[in-house]
Amino acid sequence: MLTIKSSNATHYALQTINDHIESRLGKLQVNVTRLKRELWLLQRHVKEFHHPLFENWEADMLTRLIEVAYVKEYRKLPGGVVIGKETFFERENLTHAYSLAARDVRLSTVRKLGLSDRYHEALQRYPEVSCYFLRRGWTYL
Repeated sequence: MLTIKSSNATHYALQTINDHIESRLGKLQVNVTRLKRELWLLQRHVKEFHHPLFENWEADMLTRLIEVAYVKEYRKLPGGVVIGKETFFERENLTHAYSLAARDVRLSTVRKLGLSDRYHEALQRYPEVSCYFLRRGWTYL
């Protein structure tokens, strides 16, 4: 049979646990509200774009990888394009130079950069995504 002391201790313990749970629930509700707001802002931001975001990101990343690989190999891009030097090539010519360069990046260079073979495979598909630069008025260099 429960004594009054143990009953009070049990009641106190349950009340403490309940208070803790209510506090955690309040924090979770605040976090959910914050996440919903951030999601709404992200959705609004995405709707403002009129071009494919993933393809643009992929093209940007592959272009930067080409540059890093060519710098690592101490080479110039096809067509005499020098990385880091301000150029005024037509976009089509520059994109073509990067497409040729992407095919010439060695697998060994990609591995020396600490990247997996998948990055080399992605570079081989660079011409498929480079067209997104032309659509959005690319001025990367």
